Amino acid sequence: MKEMETILERVREEMEDAAEYAELALSFKAENPAAAKLFETLSEQERGHAQMLLQEAGNLCKNEADKAIYGYEKDVMGRKDAGLRQKWERFKEHA
Repeated sequence: MKEMETILERVREEMEDAAEYAELALSFKAENPAAAKLFETLSEQERGHAQMLLQEAGNLCKNEADKAIYGYEKDVMGRKDAGLRQKWERFKEHA
């Protein structure tokens, strides 16, 4: 269970970082397009890290309690992912 807790904490951190980078991409877009693109790329990479970690958390499920925790975290990540995709779309709209 400790492993799953650690991995899920990292999932949350990666998604928070992805959101921060997406916001930076939006804020730098007008002034510094190169930096904005860098932040967009970093955001996408952080999301990818979160996905890999979440998959590993799923692999660690040993019982129904683990599956319930994993399911909840997967749902939370899905909602955060939807918000992240909206930011990326806003970034691309004005490219």
